[in-house]
Order: sequence, then structure tokens, then C-alpha cells
Amino acid sequence: GAVVPVILDVTLEDTVVTAARFIQEEQRPLVGLVNCAGLSRRLPLELEPMEAVKELYEVNVFGVTRVVQHFLEMLRCSKGRIINIGSVAALLPHRGSSSYSGSKAALEMITDTLRLELAPWEISVSIVEPGYVKTPLAAKQMGDNAPWRQVDPVKRQWYQDWIDSADRSRQQAHDLAPGPEVTSAAILDALRNPKPKTRYVVANVKHFPAWTLTTLAWLLPDRIKDLIVKKF
Repeated sequence: GAVVPVILDVTLEDTVVTAARFIQEEQRPLVGLVNCAGLSRRLPLELEPMEAVKELYEVNVFGVTRVVQHFLEMLRCSKGRIINIGSVAALLPHRGSSSYSGSKAALEMITDTLRLELAPWEISVSIVEPGYVKTPLAAKQMGDNAPWRQVDPVKRQWYQDWIDSADRSRQQAHDLAPGPEVTSAAILDALRNPKPKTRYVVANVKHFPAWTLTTLAWLLPDRIKDLIVKKF
């Protein structure tokens, strides 16, 4: 059938309500909900404008919650599926990613809890956790668009060592990253597979498959993990 786009802003309650009502009026089963709206910012927490932190959480955490609440009744009727787009950043602390990693860690726990809460209705809940992927979202963090360029020069000096290495490191990771097809394949499997995974760890972080780093994150002591992550 035809693809019918429905425009909504996950931060605005009325647009989410309107979108949910539109789909209900179509009288077709809603078989899947993919929460892929997201913002990314990479700055040390001390340098982050509070309004920017609030905006990031409004999209990455509260936006997902808002959409799930309004679409869940339809998913319950169809025993549908929810797929949230997280990040390996939820498991791997990295300098400059406090806000972003924190939002994705919150989404991680929301996903795990939803999976338990919705099991009585046979609603599958999965999370896709990419490493670096070539997307416009990633490109906005580099070069002239890098958030640190908007920071007061005096405060910027406090983190100059991080700034000097961050741009180079991020550019290298971006150059080695696969395209969004890796996340698309995981999303399709989560929607179609009779027994979908609860987690799909995809893409890479520079030369390493993302799954190897998330495994290390679970196994290694924090101090050892910190030493390894500093190299990325």
C-alpha cells in the first residue's frame, strides 16, 4: 500500500495525540512502533547549557515516553512491537558524553522495564544499540558544527586537551562507520522475527565491533574500563 507520512514532534503533546488519532481513524492494525527521534550533544557536563540538556532529554527520553503512552492502546490490540533506538554510549562512559549517554542509559532502563510490563499482552520490546553510524546527526557534532565552538573561550581552555583530541577521534570514527543500513536491518528483524532479540548491538566504534566493547563494559572493573575508553 501507499506510504502515508504523519508529521509529529515528540516534544509536543498535541502533535503526538493528533498522530495517534489519525492512525486509529485509519482502522488498520498498528504492528510496530519505532522510536528513532533523537538529539546528540558532545560536551563536558560543566560546559553544557542547561537548556540544551533539557532539550536533549525532552527528545531522547520524555519524547519516547510520550509516544509510547499514546500509541500503546493500539499496540495492545495487535500484539505489536516497540523498537527503541538507543546507543552503546549508554554502557560506555566517554568524556564529553554525560548528557547524551545519560539519556540513552535512561532509555535502556525504560526499554527493559517496558518489556516486563507489557509481557502479559505479548508486546515485544527491543532496543537497537548502534556504535558509530554515518548519519546527519553525527555530522552535526563535527567541524564548524561542534558544540564546543559555542563555549566561552576561558572555559574552553579547561578542556582544551579533550577538544584537541575529540574532533580528530570523532572524525576517524565517522570515517570508519557503516551507513544507516545496519540499524535498518536490526529494526526490520525486530519487527519481523517471530522471536526478536531484546537487544541489537550493531555497527562499530572505530576498528572494533560495537558488541565487543559492550561485552567488555559488562565484564571489566570500572577503573580498567576507564583506561580503555580513554583511547576512544
